[in-house]
Amino acid sequence: MAWSHSRSVASPLDGIYHVTEFAVDDKVSPPLATDPIRWNWVGIENGDAVLIQRMTGARWGYRLRLLAPDTLELRTYPFPEHPSRLMGTLRILRTDDEITLSGQFRGIGEIRAHLKRDNDHRLLMNRGFHWISQVPFNH
Repeated sequence: MAWSHSRSVASPLDGIYHVTEFAVDDKVSPPLATDPIRWNWVGIENGDAVLIQRMTGARWGYRLRLLAPDTLELRTYPFPEHPSRLMGTLRILRTDDEITLSGQFRGIGEIRAHLKRDNDHRLLMNRGFHWISQVPFNH
């Protein structure tokens, strides 16, 4: 999924989030690298695109639409041979750096995902840009 810059105003949901807890039908899934269902991280861009990476590394890309301040809808991207399909309607509980999403998703059951915004592990975004560096940056 290509991340575009079609909007000039960022959504308050925008960012990269690590999944700190994930449960299906109230059964918490440990963060095992072999789990094909548990989410590892979630990226939200422009308030209308979501990329979910599973623990196995597989990724799902969806269109996001806010139905209400506390409810969002995830749909597949439409293609000429496949119309857009509803994949889930999730409730949102949000604080400054954390989000909890809960609801039906992809027919796997009732999910609950606690997400924590990644504010400090994006070196390229945090260190600033310099055309010329006086000292090499080897991090």
